[in-house]
Parts: sequence; C-alpha cells; structure tokens
Amino acid sequence: MFSFKERVIFAALVLLCLGSAGILLRGFYLSNTEIAAAHGGILREGIVGKPRFLNPIYARVNDADRDISQLIFSGLYKRGQDGKLLPDLATEEPIVEENGRAYTINLRENVEWHNGQPFSADDIVFTIHTIQDGSYNSPIRAEWIGVTIEKLTEHQIKFHLADPYAPFPEQLTLGMLPSHIWKDIPAESFPLSSHNLQDAVGSGMYKLSSILKNDSGKVQEIQLRANKDYYGEIPLIETVYFRFFDTQDDVIKEANRGGLDTFAVPSLGAIKDLRNSNFETQNFSLPRYFALFFNFEAQGEQSVVSKLRVRQALQLALDRQALVDTLFGEHAYVASSPLLPHLFEITPVSAVQTSDQQKALELLKQEGFVAQNGKIGNVPSAPPGIQQDLTQGAQGEQVRLLQHCLAQDKEIYPEEAVTGAFDQNTLRAVIAFQNKYAKDTLAPIGLTAGTGKVGPLTRQKLNALCFSVIEIQPLRITITTLDQTPLLDTAQELKRQWEQFGIEVIVDAQPSVALEREIIKQRKYQTLLFGELLGLIPDPFPYWHSSQTVDPGLNLSLYENRKLDTLLEKARKEADPATRKELYEQIQTILTEDIPAIVLYQFDYQYMTSKNIGGIEEHLLSNPAERFGGMEKWYLNVRRTWK
Repeated sequence: MFSFKERVIFAALVLLCLGSAGILLRGFYLSNTEIAAAHGGILREGIVGKPRFLNPIYARVNDADRDISQLIFSGLYKRGQDGKLLPDLATEEPIVEENGRAYTINLRENVEWHNGQPFSADDIVFTIHTIQDGSYNSPIRAEWIGVTIEKLTEHQIKFHLADPYAPFPEQLTLGMLPSHIWKDIPAESFPLSSHNLQDAVGSGMYKLSSILKNDSGKVQEIQLRANKDYYGEIPLIETVYFRFFDTQDDVIKEANRGGLDTFAVPSLGAIKDLRNSNFETQNFSLPRYFALFFNFEAQGEQSVVSKLRVRQALQLALDRQALVDTLFGEHAYVASSPLLPHLFEITPVSAVQTSDQQKALELLKQEGFVAQNGKIGNVPSAPPGIQQDLTQGAQGEQVRLLQHCLAQDKEIYPEEAVTGAFDQNTLRAVIAFQNKYAKDTLAPIGLTAGTGKVGPLTRQKLNALCFSVIEIQPLRITITTLDQTPLLDTAQELKRQWEQFGIEVIVDAQPSVALEREIIKQRKYQTLLFGELLGLIPDPFPYWHSSQTVDPGLNLSLYENRKLDTLLEKARKEADPATRKELYEQIQTILTEDIPAIVLYQFDYQYMTSKNIGGIEEHLLSNPAERFGGMEKWYLNVRRTWK
C-alpha cells in the first residue's frame, strides 16, 4: 500500500509525463503543419455611389455597377493577378487567323448560369448583337462596330474584324448575358427589367443573394454569395456585402466604426481622417493619367486655346511637380505624355518640361498679349473713349460714355443719369463742362461760352480725364471638371498657379451626371480637366483620331492632325509589338509638340483593405474593377494543414 506522499509523487510524475508528451505532440504538429487559407468569412466593401445596372452592356459608366458585375458575370477571358489575360469561359487562347482579322475561340462545356441553365455559344452571340444594336443604347457599342460574330458549334465561336486590331483580346473580358432570360425582352424595356438589379443572373464566381433598400427605394446594400457550382476555383470568402454611400467622407466614417473591410479611395489625401489602424493600403498600377484638354473648337474669346503659342505658354507657366507635391506628396508623379511611356516601355520624347514663366510671357507677347499690373491680357482693338462728335438728340453707346464721364463731376452733371440719350440735362452738363475747361475746349477756337456740342476739342478733354488709362481684356481660362477630389483640388491648384502668373481662371465644377451628359457629350467647355484610362494594350485611336471628336468618341480636345490619324490607324492594326512601339513613339512626339492637352500626373489605384484579409496581390489593372482579379484566392479564415 502506497503512502499518501508516494501517491502524490506518482500523480505528479504521471502529469509531468502527460504534459511532456503533449508538448512533444504539439511541437510535432506545429512543425509538420502550416497555416492555410480556409473557406468562409464575410467581406464588407464600401462604395461611393449607387448601383443601377448589374448588366455588363450598361455597367461601364457606373463604378458601383462595374465592380459588382465583375464578380457576378464571366467573360471569355479574365485578368489574372499578374495582369495577363487568362481563359475564363474560353478554354484556351484565341486562334488568330487572317492576319489578325479573325479570332476563333473554344468555349468551356458544362458551365451553368446561376439559375442552373446551361451556357452556350448562343449567349455570346446574343450579348454581342445586343450591344451592336443601337436601340439598346449600350455605352460600349462603339467598341464593337465593325465586328461580326459567327457561331461555329455550341461551344465554338469566331469573331471577324473589318480590320486588324491588336488590342481586340482586351474586349473579350466583357461579361456575357444569359440569352434565355433576355432574348424576349424588347429594347425599350431592356433598361427597365428587374434582371438589371434584383434578379441579375450571371455565371461568375459570386451570385446575387439579396438587395437591401431604404424606404425611398434606394439600394443600401447588396449581398453576394460564393457560387458553389462555379466552373473555376470556388472563392474562399463565402459572403461579400457591397455597402453604398453618398460621399467618400461617409465611407471613411463607416470604416472608422469598423463597419467595412475594404474600400477604394480617389487618392491617399482622401483618407486623412481614417483612424482605424486595422487598414493597410494596396497599390495597383493603372494605365490612367489626368490632363487638361483644350477644346480646339471653342468659340469667341475662348478660342484662344486653339493657338499653339498660348497652349505652350499655359504649360510653361505651370509647375507640375509643385502641383503633384502639393496635392499628393509621394503618392503620385508627373506624367510625361498621354501614352504613359514608363508603363508600356515607350521611350519618352524628353524629360518632363519644367516651368519657365519668362518664356511663357514671351510666347504670349508674340500673340499680342501684354502684362499690366500683374495681369495678362489683350489691348482692346477699338480706341477707348468718345470717338465721334455728339449733339443733342444723339443716342447710343457713345452718349453713354459721355454721360459716364460727365457724372464723375457732380457739380457739372448732378443728375448722373447714364441713359444713352443726349437730352436737355446732358446738354446743360456739356455746356458746364466746356465752361469749366474753357482753356482747352473753347479758347483754341475763339469761343468764350459753351455751345453744348461735343466736338474734337471737347472730346479730347473728356477722353484725357476719363479714358486715358486703357484697361486690358484679361486672358481668361475656364476649367471645367468634376466637383470631387482629386479633380476639383487639381483645378484649384491650376487656378492658383496661373493667377499668380497673371492669367484669370474660372473653375466650373460639375456633378458627375451633368458633366457627362451636358458638358462632355456636347463638348461644351473651353478646357476640361479629366482622366483617361488606357487598356493594357494601349490604343490611342479613340482618344486622338479626328473621327472621334463627336460623342461617343473620346477625342476630348477635338484635335485633328492628318499625320497623326495615319499613325493611329497603323498602330491599332499592327500585330508586331516592336513595330507598334515605334508607331507609339511617333504618335507621342506629335502629341507632345502640339499640346492638345497638358498631361499632369498619374497615381496608383489605392485600395484600403483590412489586415485580416490574406491572399491579395497587387498587380496591373486595366480598370479599377479588376482589383477583384484573383479574388477567389482572398481569404479571411485560416486552418492548419499537413505539409
């Protein structure tokens, strides 16, 4: 029989052995396993704006629509995390034939729409034909003009192009529509269909689960769930909530409250009030630049920007590096040309031109401008003051100038009436004026009393007293832009710099809908401060060819240059990258020398993400929605797996 002391010692030894074994087992487990991503979790994304069309043929013009459609719908190809195109609904790269005029594509089999119906070539054909039909008013219709599509089999299609077009594969990331849902909906009812929002059906990695609206019917939240029948890699994150806000400040406030996991920002300056330390910044490269576009067809005094020397002077008067430093610090950089040479390995024409205000002033003087009292402007072409003889009964602007001058002396013209009619009061005032200045107006012609007639000597004295200082007509530039950061901040900085130089500047800030429909579409601006987004195979044709000056073309400067047109036409048809690069460099030279726009800056696309999210890789985007490229690898939950 063991004593109490012996039993205690034995129990302690047993516990020690068990503890040691547990430690050894735990060490063995930890050394032979690793942390891996696991399925599950909820991600909450904040977006400024409201969704209208979860429909790829309309989604391009609305960021909220574009972002959500990226996850609900599938294209023939998709952007991988390395920025390259990968097969999506297609099984492999397209077969390019007829010197770049034909693309044959094999389609995946056993793909289902979110409602369980099978996907086929008919869906691709229907989507493209719908976009091309003008009665559907798709904003991307222009991209598909000159393209025909042929169904070869249920799972093979062929695109025929009127001319070779090197960037064509970029268009094949377009999300496709289910024809069995849409084919019986007429064009006039297409935008009104419930399938554009609450009943949206796609084939992508996420499917629509629910939509939450407020009492006024505005969408507040959209819930997506992982598509368990997805033909590709099923996403790790189970649920995604898109939450919608009116302003960026509202997004920041919600992020500070812990109500968001991800959100995009227009620039890092927009998150100065973010206090939630659980966020980190993802920087995605984006082929986008911001520039001030000159309208070559502006009328009246605004047409001054069509003069090359004026455009050169405006560029030289700017310190673009100071603008970038003031607005963005180290988070942006000055752009050297509209072809973004550093992204596409194009040799820059030269270093970014630095500010030279003395040279800018010399260029403006060559155009007839003068500097006076810190202002730059034109001397009026018509001589100032009263230029013709006037008598009682005369009417018009010359009489108004006379009355304006007389009214400066209340003893002479107590009535001070500027009516433009030479009446009795004006007559008495003229006589009083002549008598007061008899030495100059009467004596030289032998008179001793005023006559009331405004002749050469009286006009000379009136002009000497009232119109001797010639006021210049100011050089005035109107900048039209979006009433949101960073464009509004940029416009204000342009105004500050140019006004210090002596140029009068008006900033016309417009809300997004008005800017798009009333200003840009109708080309109603003198200068437009705006951003341009190029594809990953850049095609400058839509932005600078003379055929693109009218909406929906994107030649915002209404710029025309026949040599440039020829180069643009050749570049978009050229399949060889080296030859295409040479053409790009020639295009760049023309645009840099002719300055249809002052290219200002670029910055990366900044995406704020919770530190709890793993699997995100920064990469090159062709548009902001492609930040979700590779989202199937994002994760919130983890587990240990055997090595």
